[in-house]
Amino acid sequence: MNDKTAQDWGNYWQGRAASESGAALIGVGIETDAEIGAFWDGHLGALPKSARVLDLACGAGSVLRRASAIGLKNLCGVDISDAAIATLKAEFPNAQTVVASAEATGLDDAQFDIVASQFGFEYADATAAAREAARLVAKGGQFLALAHSKSSAIELEVARLGADAKAILESGFIGRACEMFEADMTGATDATFAKAAAAFSGPQAEVLAIAKRAGGIAAHLYQGTQTLYQKRRGYELSDVTNWLNGMRSEIAAYAGRMESMRRAAISEAEAKAVLGALKAGGLKPQPLHAFKSKITGDIIGWIIHATDKQL
Repeated sequence: MNDKTAQDWGNYWQGRAASESGAALIGVGIETDAEIGAFWDGHLGALPKSARVLDLACGAGSVLRRASAIGLKNLCGVDISDAAIATLKAEFPNAQTVVASAEATGLDDAQFDIVASQFGFEYADATAAAREAARLVAKGGQFLALAHSKSSAIELEVARLGADAKAILESGFIGRACEMFEADMTGATDATFAKAAAAFSGPQAEVLAIAKRAGGIAAHLYQGTQTLYQKRRGYELSDVTNWLNGMRSEIAAYAGRMESMRRAAISEAEAKAVLGALKAGGLKPQPLHAFKSKITGDIIGWIIHATDKQL
């Protein structure tokens, strides 16, 4: 993960996306699917209440949230983002938390009954993270992950969302909107305002088309700009341009996050290499399976599972 992408994700975990854009920039819908929750509930619910659970590359703790809900209390989360860990710690103050790469956690050997990951470890070097996970699995334990897969519903969704975000930025909507507001709110001549409004009309039509097709960030930007224009007499120009430029930064960060999610998707061959790394680390790989929605039939990701050889 490069520095820019890490910063984009850091802003996400800190909730900065919500400061300008509400929920519009926050999530990828499929990742929060109820079927994913049921998957974890089934596996985690089979563990004894004393089980030691590690959420590897945890983000804000999707797996730990399910574990806690079913009564597991010995929880640990590892993520490279200190902002993600701060978010996790706020929700689970009694959990052990570590800011570290999934490839080198610094944790002691054989500590955990289950090392789990939901769309996380593959953002690192997936095989290196798998070797680290195998080292952390205790006797009788297991590694279990849902991982992004090539051509999955999630990869297709994030590719579309990322493309929409880039199209919004490339349309020039925000810059042209700033120029139009400036012309209107600083007493420019009618001719100057008319020129700025005409220059804005093309980008406005592009963003409106995206908003009608996809909603989300395009709809939020379009509707927010319309509201600002209707109520502009109650604002300073700086209020308006700060909001618009804040949206520009958040949309750029969102596009970066979507691209990093797309890049994280692993092929079948790469998933099998992860299983090979787990085997080399002393675990017994289970057959590779795609996780499919029972409702839509869509492939959501890979199920990567390996157990202690004694099981």
